[in-house]
Amino acid sequence: MNRIPTDVLERKFEILGEFLAIKKIVKNVELFQPKSDIPFRSHADAVDWAHQNGYAVGVGCFDKNYPIGLANANKIGNIAKWIDIDVTEWIRLDGLILSKNFRDGNIYIIEFFQEDQK
Repeated sequence: MNRIPTDVLERKFEILGEFLAIKKIVKNVELFQPKSDIPFRSHADAVDWAHQNGYAVGVGCFDKNYPIGLANANKIGNIAKWIDIDVTEWIRLDGLILSKNFRDGNIYIIEFFQEDQK
């Protein structure tokens, strides 16, 4: 079993604490349910929806089911994996893609209000 170095864990908890201090207000939630036995079909549908609605989609880490960042495609080009997102990038995110099982489960897109939309 590979162990995560203590300094990495401490950094992740520090960032999580900073994330929680930065409040995000949910604007909308979209649900994508599996429609077939094709793995990752719901995820593909969610990504298609995000692109059609002007979002850039971050890199997934499917083995851990970490959230995937969403941001206005005109503002941010690339979005890091969840484990590499820093506080500055978190502030700029416009939403998240969430799931307990990206392969075969329900996928949720959570859109956030931005400061100028409240």
